[in-house]
Amino acid sequence: MNFSPELAGEAHFGGKTVVNCNVLNDFCKKKKINNIDILKIDIEGAEFSVLEKSKNFIKKNVGYMIIELNSTQILKIENKKINDLLKIIKSIFNNVFLIHRISGELWPLNKYDDLTVIPGIYNVPPLDLVQDLVCFN
Repeated sequence: MNFSPELAGEAHFGGKTVVNCNVLNDFCKKKKINNIDILKIDIEGAEFSVLEKSKNFIKKNVGYMIIELNSTQILKIENKKINDLLKIIKSIFNNVFLIHRISGELWPLNKYDDLTVIPGIYNVPPLDLVQDLVCFN
């Protein structure tokens, strides 16, 4: 899989760069990694592809996942909406929490299928910026 960062915005990368990437499953198999306690994902809009391709591996082998979501980048790079990503995350993990950027509080998302209707989420900070989720079973 190749990811071309210029799609994510040259302001972040200073020009055209092609980054060669490995699928998580293949990398872990090659390195003989059978268990990941905490997986941090911050890949500037390519989250849907990574989760889709590694869904079964993550479900079986990852204890906790922290994922940064940028709804603008997800739409720009993969033509997906933030709720498409939430749906796949919830198919992997039973417990999904938003980490509030200001207070650090964990907001449970288990009862929500639409991140845009969570009371207070548009106030501080806006959802269309960057959000972090913590997920576990």
